[in-house]
Amino acid sequence: MKRFWLAVPCLLSMVSRLDAAGNFSGNVLLKPPSARLAAMAEAATSLDANESGIAAFHYNPAAPANLAVPEASVMGQRGIIEDTYASIFYGHPTLLGTFSGGAVYYTVGDIQLIDSSNAASTVNAEKDYSLSFNYAEEFFGMLGTGITLKFLNSKLVNTVNANSFAFDAGVQSRLEDGRLALGFSILNIGSDLKYLEAAEPLPLTVRMGGSYRLDFANKGKVILALDIVKERENDFKKLIGADYGWNVLSIRGGYKMDQDSGKIHAGLGLRMTPFDVDYGIVSGSLGQTHSVSVSYKFGSMESNRRRHTTLEMREKRSKEIHSIRKTRQGRRIKVAVLGLNSLGAGENTAALLADDLFLEFGKFPRSFDVIDPALVRDKIASSGVDLSQCTDVACLKTVGAGLGADKVVTGLLTKTQGEYSLAVQMMDVETGSIEVTEAVKAATLQDMEYEIRSIVRSLAKSVQ
Repeated sequence: MKRFWLAVPCLLSMVSRLDAAGNFSGNVLLKPPSARLAAMAEAATSLDANESGIAAFHYNPAAPANLAVPEASVMGQRGIIEDTYASIFYGHPTLLGTFSGGAVYYTVGDIQLIDSSNAASTVNAEKDYSLSFNYAEEFFGMLGTGITLKFLNSKLVNTVNANSFAFDAGVQSRLEDGRLALGFSILNIGSDLKYLEAAEPLPLTVRMGGSYRLDFANKGKVILALDIVKERENDFKKLIGADYGWNVLSIRGGYKMDQDSGKIHAGLGLRMTPFDVDYGIVSGSLGQTHSVSVSYKFGSMESNRRRHTTLEMREKRSKEIHSIRKTRQGRRIKVAVLGLNSLGAGENTAALLADDLFLEFGKFPRSFDVIDPALVRDKIASSGVDLSQCTDVACLKTVGAGLGADKVVTGLLTKTQGEYSLAVQMMDVETGSIEVTEAVKAATLQDMEYEIRSIVRSLAKSVQ
């Protein structure tokens, strides 16, 4: 509890800048909305919502573009000056893109006022809350875009209200088979907060960053991230974050360069599907700030955006396939993707990944002339061949010759103990020789789609 022997107008001027970093208001917009991201020193501009949680759109509106499953998260934080911060976020992927919403709340705490008649009263120094609505979509399997609309309310000493509307915009891109990610966002573009006659701008922020992923197989995975951030009237900041995940445990750390306090960040994460529990701690010259967040992935055990809607996703794939048909020009090697057999993964899932194979082959026009998958299905159906039994060379040569293909691609998709395995082979129709065999594993269907890109790249190199 603090005493201020000041007149109310003077108090308002002070409180409006409480905890501020620069001549602007709306500092609730600068606080980390999840313990996971706080532990990584908020180096989050290039991290998508699948790997860092739905609250990541707080830093880049494009983060939920490839969200795999509906997700909700909540967080609570207790600061070093008796301030309190809380957040709640929810994201829902659809065939039209991902729609998300969030709310954050921040209160500085109580103060005691004593007026000229020596009468004391206890009031809350400052209460801020913000509501946000986000839309994000992914293009070409590698470019995410997004926009967020926000409403901010700030109340000082239970008396003075100020409102503001703002928006964020951002992009993210995945390269090198998803290992490298880049991100760029502009945040808090909006109207000033007006306290009585004093108007103060929002903390306009520009962020750019990159991250890289290292996979050590059964020894875990590492994410390394670097952000450069420019906030209104503040110098550039460089944020470094790292996340090491092994089995159900994650260890995180981060460092904020060019900052006076709160430089060192650390935290832990525990994955108990469908729950994630994260803890973050920030150590500064004034003490420590602790935060805990919990997220829940709906249907992550079995159904997700690409699992429980596989038929609908195939319709979306067919539109992309149709687009490739129209733009397809002379390609060197005529390839027929015959499909994937399934063992424990479901026929629709196998068909969806077979469509992904066709789409990836279509991205190598200098190497492949991909036969229309509809024509492949019609030819196979009319010939009466059961592809699940057509595994020997003679049968595959007959099917390939009937399609006029130079090469045929087949594969087997299996699912055991929640893990997907995919083996793909390319056979030369004329010689009957198996030219290339690729085998990959993935924990989720989305990860398998990333692996398919590397498979097709390897096949493309083999014929160049």
